[in-house]
Order: sequence, then C-alpha cells, then structure tokens
Amino acid sequence: MTLAKRLATSCFVVMTAVPGLFLAFGQTKAATQQVSDSIAYRFILLSLSLPDNPSDRDLVKQDLRFRRLSLGDNDEQVLKALLASFHREYATWLAGVAPITAHGAPDVASQRDAIVERYRTLMEQSLSQSGSSAVRQYVLSEKSKMHN
Repeated sequence: MTLAKRLATSCFVVMTAVPGLFLAFGQTKAATQQVSDSIAYRFILLSLSLPDNPSDRDLVKQDLRFRRLSLGDNDEQVLKALLASFHREYATWLAGVAPITAHGAPDVASQRDAIVERYRTLMEQSLSQSGSSAVRQYVLSEKSKMHN
C-alpha cells in the first residue's frame, strides 16, 4: 500500500503551525465535508490573536485580517481586547494540558471547546450588532475553506 493510500485510510492527528489546532485526517467522507462551528471559531480566534511578543509580521497579518472584517473603531478595539484575553486563557489552558494522544481524553476537548464557546458568546455580547454580524460572516467565509 502506498503512503498516500495509508494516509487516506488511516486516522492521524496532525498539529498545524498554530499551537492548539488539531486536524484529524482519514475520517469518513461525510465527516470531513463540514467543519463544526466550534472548530471554525477556534481557528478564527487563534488566527486573529497575537502572540505574547508579536513581530511586525504578526501585526501586519492581524491588520489584514481585521480589514476583511470591516469593523468600526470601537468594535475593533473590543475585539482586540477579547482576543488578547482569549490568547492568555487559551495559552494557560494549553500549557496545563498533558500531552494528548490520538485517542486523547474527551474532557480535554470539552475544556477547550468551553473556552471557545465562552469567547464566542462574549464577542456576540460585547460587539455591536453590525460588528457581531461581521465576525459571524467572516467565520462562515473562512469555514467554507476549511476541511477536517
């Protein structure tokens, strides 16, 4: 069996370039057609967040992503504050998690998902109606490009 065939028929867990993003490959076709909202929001929160000591490149990437959101000044400041808080909480949680195997503990995933859901709710409550709508549209747009 070729390596490509084994990769296509086996279940591997791969960590992407952003810490904490796990994608499972080799699932059934039906399972890979749509990414859940929780995964999509996690990816977006992580991709919009800045690291502790952002480089000029990190700042430019965030600025370009924020331009696509087309938020008002107040919503942009609120979202940046929420993202900074999310980054701190998520990094603290991630540092405390024991190494995860492909058959990892389900409570770890539920803890991670709870953090994402809390910040999803905070965004909806803290942003203006148009800002919240812009974030939802951005997530849906990015979600359409994602595959498990």
